[in-house]
Amino acid sequence: MTDANINFQLGKLLGEVSNLREDVRRSEDKSDQSRAAMHRRMDDIVSKVGGLARTWAGRREPWC
Repeated sequence: MTDANINFQLGKLLGEVSNLREDVRRSEDKSDQSRAAMHRRMDDIVSKVGGLARTWAGRREPWC
């Protein structure tokens, strides 16, 4: 291999590593967004269940 060929191959390798790092970063960002959305939905469900529990508390015996 010539020096030019080695430099070319190293350049390609560095480019691919850079692309992989960007792909991982985007994947982590998407995971963060997905987790945040899941937590918002869970908070909404907890709020709704709490409202139901308060509504039923005055009408009948507690569930537990």
